[in-house]
Amino acid sequence: MVVGDYCFAGTTWIGYDSEQSIKTKAKYAKQKGLLGYFSWHVGGDDNSELSRAASCAWDNAE
Repeated sequence: MVVGDYCFAGTTWIGYDSEQSIKTKAKYAKQKGLLGYFSWHVGGDDNSELSRAASCAWDNAE
């Protein structure tokens, strides 16, 4: 299960969300009855692709 993407070089670590990680987080949160989930800097979501993926996954979670 993918829950977060990251890369590192030496002591520098960068974490970010992909469309798949957002979908996984939203589905998990809804299935567990949680009220939300965490996402890295949504302000960088220029075309709202991540926001749409999260909304769709939340609406379609079983």
